[in-house]
Amino acid sequence: MHDDCNAVVLSGPGDCPPTFLGAPIVKRGTGQELCTKGLEILAVYDIPIESIIAAVFDTTASNTGIQQGCCTRLEQAIQHAILWNACRHHMAKLHGKHMWSSFMPATKGPEEPMFKRFQKWYLPLAREAAAAAPSRQFPDPNVLVRWEWPADFTSSPHIGPYSITTTLALASKEWARAQLDTNTFEREDYRELTESIYFYLGGDVSPYEAVQVPRGFRMRRPGAMHSARFMASSIYLLKMQLLSSIWAMKAREQTVVEKMAQIVALLYGPYYLKSRLSTSAPRHDLEFYYSLLAYISVEPAAARKGLDSVRRHMWYLVPEQVILCLFDDMVSDKEKKKVADALVALPAPRYFAPGKPNFQPVIRLLTDTRPSLAVYVTERSWLLFKLFRLDTAWLLTEPATWPLSPAYQELRDLTRDMKVVNDSAERAVKDVQEYANMTRDAGHIDDVIHTGRNRPPLPPLSSPQGRLE
Repeated sequence: MHDDCNAVVLSGPGDCPPTFLGAPIVKRGTGQELCTKGLEILAVYDIPIESIIAAVFDTTASNTGIQQGCCTRLEQAIQHAILWNACRHHMAKLHGKHMWSSFMPATKGPEEPMFKRFQKWYLPLAREAAAAAPSRQFPDPNVLVRWEWPADFTSSPHIGPYSITTTLALASKEWARAQLDTNTFEREDYRELTESIYFYLGGDVSPYEAVQVPRGFRMRRPGAMHSARFMASSIYLLKMQLLSSIWAMKAREQTVVEKMAQIVALLYGPYYLKSRLSTSAPRHDLEFYYSLLAYISVEPAAARKGLDSVRRHMWYLVPEQVILCLFDDMVSDKEKKKVADALVALPAPRYFAPGKPNFQPVIRLLTDTRPSLAVYVTERSWLLFKLFRLDTAWLLTEPATWPLSPAYQELRDLTRDMKVVNDSAERAVKDVQEYANMTRDAGHIDDVIHTGRNRPPLPPLSSPQGRLE
């Protein structure tokens, strides 16, 4: 296809999974065009635009422009504010790429030359090893170069406080092990990144009796390496560091790989892999910001690049979104009470004016000491409750009793189902492109894919208020 297409995907609560509606062709790629095409697709399915409560999007200018962006135009069409759910995978990718740029200049092509060189080195070596000794593990776990735990931990592992790197490494390793225990990975590359982090930080690399990682260490062959996808770059960086004792690199490359592998394992990897959790988003973003702030003492340039990127993407600490923390099980009852008290002390507006969220008030509250999430609450924090139209009396009670409230339970489930990554739209675009390359029936492509016509009916949504785009 020579024209670009933009996937329109509808999702909702509970048993309403993301549903691909269509992929209209966009020629100019402006926010106005994107909005118009999207609304046309919704009209095909008779979906009332007033039922839209959120938009999930990559943070490109065409989507987020304050005057002409697609989200701005969408709010203007709806005539009230909605939730701006910036894709958290896209946010994380940008943070990682900016930290990487402090070590390496941007490449002109789609592939990183160092990764390509590593792939060409690895594949024939793996084939030779498999042919010579099919039952032997490759690579040999004994050659792996793993993270060296500092003396402040190895000398007294149960006594703190530790250095910032030790603290982050301990948290990351424990988190990775917990994910491998539960074994609930949506995609195999998520598992691969988690395993790589765990083994790099000293996790057991041999097959053993415990059920958590039954296959032990297994390095997969290097795969896709597109420079636009930093998660793939993260996997490459960890592999190259693990094999740095047998793979020859230039001295400069060796230093960069070692530093970036540590950043991936301690900071970027866990943040990326947690990013799809909607109700944890405010807490995760605040934790990530202050981890980067502390990491200035380790890698000043990379940490500052990361901080600059985070400040440009405060989407989930703005008043409209910070309220999600009320449904985060990892936020203490004490903190939830502060947030709830701050909210009920403010009058709920009858009307919420459309407009791009303003990051500046949020940034001004990012002092040297981590603040309470309650400081980000304003009158616009009532927007979530306005959109879902549920009872809020539970806000006046103690957080320990909230789960007893049916209204709280319903809103908790709705917010947890709410999408904050646009993976389904990306997959839809990929599928559309593959289908268009296979079929010669241009009319069918136009009817079914680009315009949404002649499509099967949508599954019923549980309520108009529960619909999300």
